[in-house]
Amino acid sequence: TGEDKEYLSRDKDMEEAMSYFGKLSEDERMQELAYDEYRRKMDYRLDIQDSKEEGFEQGKQEGIEEGRQAEKREQTLKLLELGIDISTIIKVTGLSKSKILKLKKK
Repeated sequence: TGEDKEYLSRDKDMEEAMSYFGKLSEDERMQELAYDEYRRKMDYRLDIQDSKEEGFEQGKQEGIEEGRQAEKREQTLKLLELGIDISTIIKVTGLSKSKILKLKKK
Protein backbone atom coordinates (compact mmCIF):
# COMPACT_ATOMS: atom_id res chain seq x y z
CA THR A 1 0.00 0.00 0.00
CA GLY A 2 0.98 3.67 -0.11
CA GLU A 3 1.73 3.74 3.63
CA ASP A 4 4.05 0.73 3.32
CA LYS A 5 5.96 2.36 0.47
CA GLU A 6 6.28 5.58 2.44
CA TYR A 7 7.52 3.69 5.51
CA LEU A 8 9.99 1.63 3.50
CA SER A 9 11.29 4.65 1.62
CA ARG A 10 12.57 6.11 4.91
CA ASP A 11 15.18 3.35 5.11
CA LYS A 12 18.09 4.01 2.68
CA ASP A 13 18.70 0.30 1.94
CA MET A 14 15.03 -0.33 1.36
CA GLU A 15 14.85 2.70 -0.91
CA GLU A 16 17.72 1.34 -3.01
CA ALA A 17 16.12 -2.11 -3.10
CA MET A 18 12.79 -0.66 -4.20
CA SER A 19 14.54 1.38 -6.88
CA TYR A 20 16.40 -1.72 -8.06
CA PHE A 21 13.21 -3.79 -8.24
CA GLY A 22 11.42 -0.94 -9.98
CA LYS A 23 14.13 -0.85 -12.64
CA LEU A 24 14.10 -4.64 -12.86
CA SER A 25 10.40 -4.60 -13.58
CA GLU A 26 10.92 -1.94 -16.22
CA ASP A 27 13.73 -3.99 -17.78
CA GLU A 28 11.57 -7.09 -17.81
CA ARG A 29 8.78 -5.17 -19.49
CA MET A 30 11.22 -3.81 -22.04
CA GLN A 31 12.48 -7.35 -22.65
CA GLU A 32 8.92 -8.51 -23.17
CA LEU A 33 8.28 -5.67 -25.60
CA ALA A 34 11.53 -6.36 -27.44
CA TYR A 35 10.72 -10.07 -27.63
CA ASP A 36 7.21 -9.33 -28.91
CA GLU A 37 8.68 -7.07 -31.59
CA TYR A 38 11.23 -9.73 -32.50
CA ARG A 39 8.45 -12.36 -32.85
CA ARG A 40 6.38 -10.00 -35.02
CA LYS A 41 9.36 -9.40 -37.30
CA MET A 42 10.14 -13.12 -37.51
CA ASP A 43 6.51 -13.95 -38.26
CA TYR A 44 6.51 -11.29 -40.97
CA ARG A 45 9.72 -12.68 -42.49
CA LEU A 46 8.32 -16.20 -42.42
CA ASP A 47 5.10 -15.01 -44.06
CA ILE A 48 7.14 -13.31 -46.79
CA GLN A 49 9.24 -16.45 -47.31
CA ASP A 50 6.12 -18.63 -47.48
CA SER A 51 4.56 -16.25 -50.00
CA LYS A 52 7.69 -16.33 -52.14
CA GLU A 53 7.79 -20.12 -52.08
CA GLU A 54 4.08 -20.36 -52.94
CA GLY A 55 4.51 -17.85 -55.76
CA PHE A 56 7.52 -19.70 -57.09
CA GLU A 57 5.68 -23.01 -57.04
CA GLN A 58 2.62 -21.50 -58.71
CA GLY A 59 4.78 -19.90 -61.40
CA LYS A 60 6.60 -23.17 -61.93
CA GLN A 61 3.31 -25.06 -62.38
CA GLU A 62 2.00 -22.41 -64.77
CA GLY A 63 5.21 -22.64 -66.79
CA ILE A 64 4.92 -26.41 -66.97
CA GLU A 65 1.33 -26.12 -68.17
CA GLU A 66 2.27 -23.51 -70.78
CA GLY A 67 5.01 -25.85 -72.00
CA ARG A 68 2.53 -28.69 -72.32
CA GLN A 69 0.15 -26.51 -74.31
CA ALA A 70 2.97 -25.35 -76.59
CA GLU A 71 3.98 -28.97 -77.17
CA LYS A 72 0.38 -29.87 -78.08
CA ARG A 73 0.27 -27.00 -80.56
CA GLU A 74 3.54 -28.13 -82.15
CA GLN A 75 2.31 -31.73 -82.36
CA THR A 76 -0.93 -30.57 -83.91
CA LEU A 77 0.88 -28.51 -86.54
CA LYS A 78 3.14 -31.44 -87.41
CA LEU A 79 0.20 -33.81 -87.65
CA LEU A 80 -1.66 -31.35 -89.86
CA GLU A 81 1.41 -31.04 -92.10
CA LEU A 82 1.44 -34.83 -92.42
CA GLY A 83 -2.18 -34.76 -93.51
CA ILE A 84 -3.54 -36.62 -90.49
CA ASP A 85 -7.31 -36.28 -90.16
CA ILE A 86 -8.70 -34.00 -87.46
CA SER A 87 -10.47 -36.75 -85.50
CA THR A 88 -7.14 -38.57 -85.04
CA ILE A 89 -5.42 -35.33 -84.03
CA ILE A 90 -8.13 -34.76 -81.41
CA LYS A 91 -7.46 -38.24 -79.99
CA VAL A 92 -3.68 -37.74 -79.98
CA THR A 93 -3.49 -34.20 -78.60
CA GLY A 94 -6.69 -33.84 -76.62
CA LEU A 95 -7.28 -30.46 -78.25
CA SER A 96 -10.76 -29.47 -79.37
CA LYS A 97 -11.72 -29.39 -83.02
CA SER A 98 -12.07 -25.60 -82.91
CA LYS A 99 -8.53 -25.17 -81.53
CA ILE A 100 -7.14 -27.48 -84.18
CA LEU A 101 -8.93 -25.56 -86.91
CA LYS A 102 -7.58 -22.27 -85.54
CA LEU A 103 -4.07 -23.67 -85.64
CA LYS A 104 -4.66 -24.95 -89.18
CA LYS A 105 -5.60 -21.42 -90.32
CA LYS A 106 -2.34 -19.95 -89.04
